[in-house]
Amino acid sequence: SLPFWDDFSTSYQVPSADIWYGSDNVRISNGLGNNAPSLNVAVFDGIDVNGAPYNANSLLNGATDSLTSQLVDLSLLTADQADSVYLSFFWQLNGNGELPDLEDSLVVQFKNPLGEWVNMWSQTGGRDNESTNFQQVLVQLPQTFFHTEFQFRFQSYSRLAGAFDTWLVDYIFLNGSRHANDIASV
Repeated sequence: SLPFWDDFSTSYQVPSADIWYGSDNVRISNGLGNNAPSLNVAVFDGIDVNGAPYNANSLLNGATDSLTSQLVDLSLLTADQADSVYLSFFWQLNGNGELPDLEDSLVVQFKNPLGEWVNMWSQTGGRDNESTNFQQVLVQLPQTFFHTEFQFRFQSYSRLAGAFDTWLVDYIFLNGSRHANDIASV
């Protein structure tokens, strides 16, 4: 149920299984983020939670780390809440890791009632998007996602051969009674 919130400050090495579905190979770090909003950040790159590359012999890019929420029952939300449910989070590319290239991306997906993942937000890498600060994003949930088994996930696409193309995510908050300017100051 709502609210759904995690800033990873109480996580050690892996995300909390109470909040996140499986480990999804995302690591938790307190040293990779620059000016992070909270103590720890979720790290997305080309290695799994044990430090192994997805494909050490590949020069290709593909789906690497993902972080999937536990089921969230949104079926009880009323029609008057339809325009006030938002997912917000902070993201940063590279931090103290490697800068993602233009062909790399971080995507947020929502699961629809048919069980299909739908892209709702994405960011590409490259020097033009580099920043020493985390950027906050708010994504409104359309009413079509108000069902009993709603989930959202972060999915990175990067080089499969190792700890390249670092994306960082922090301070994830999903709740109703929000608006497009409901941003946090950190």
